[in-house]
Amino acid sequence: MKFIFTLVFTCLLQISCFGQRKHYQDTAKYYCKYLFTYQLDSTDAINIGKEEMVLLIGDNFSKFSSMRTFLKDSLLDSNNEKRLQPEQAMAFSFGLPKTKFPESINKLYLEDRMIFSSTLGLDKFAYEESLNIISWSIEKETKVFGNILCTRATCRFMGRDYIAWFAKDIPIFEGPYKFSRLPGLVVNIYDSKNHYNYTLLEFKTNTKHLMTVNKDCLKVSKKNFYKAEKDFYLNFSQSIESIPNLSASSIDPIAINKVIERYKKRNNPIELIHE
Repeated sequence: MKFIFTLVFTCLLQISCFGQRKHYQDTAKYYCKYLFTYQLDSTDAINIGKEEMVLLIGDNFSKFSSMRTFLKDSLLDSNNEKRLQPEQAMAFSFGLPKTKFPESINKLYLEDRMIFSSTLGLDKFAYEESLNIISWSIEKETKVFGNILCTRATCRFMGRDYIAWFAKDIPIFEGPYKFSRLPGLVVNIYDSKNHYNYTLLEFKTNTKHLMTVNKDCLKVSKKNFYKAEKDFYLNFSQSIESIPNLSASSIDPIAINKVIERYKKRNNPIELIHE
């Protein structure tokens, strides 16, 4: 219970519900699949993680998430059409490969803001940022990725220096994660130490994927979100004890300690600062 009380106390004056806002729904016109490579532990250059990520782009907003989250959302969204029982959908969801990145990022074009949402236990939280948080420097250098001619751009974002390659021939001002507002789709972007790298694997047009913005999250400040995340994992035993219908006998102390130790090794987040 310590985690819950700490979060409520620190965020009480800042929490509001996204459910009070307009419900956002759109159909993706473009589908982009990226290979994401990452180094979560700055002291361990051997264990480089890999995961596929998906960027859906519509007329009004985009949605970026892991492939697992995309597949799970697609299944749940089509649950009624396929007449699947909730337990069937849930069983399929748990059968998917696990992701280390459960967050979703929606960029709302008409409102010049993005919503970063994620889960901590059974709770869903979100914070907002402006779409104009990155100042790009576009350079003359070009490079070909496959058959796509790309132009180089650089920026400094949240404590890291990035090099991006974007395609002017694909005039979509989008990219993976929070990267956007270049005059062309981002094909490849990586930081100067190559700890984080997104590479475009697949690009499709005329897709029919339904997109929604999760409206049931509690809105917190960015600073308090990352504080809550830290409290959740460093006090993981208390955090999971607060989950309803979870018996104390089912809690494995060894497994809990492994979760805590894994979190401590994530000393190299993609955003080194949260301001």
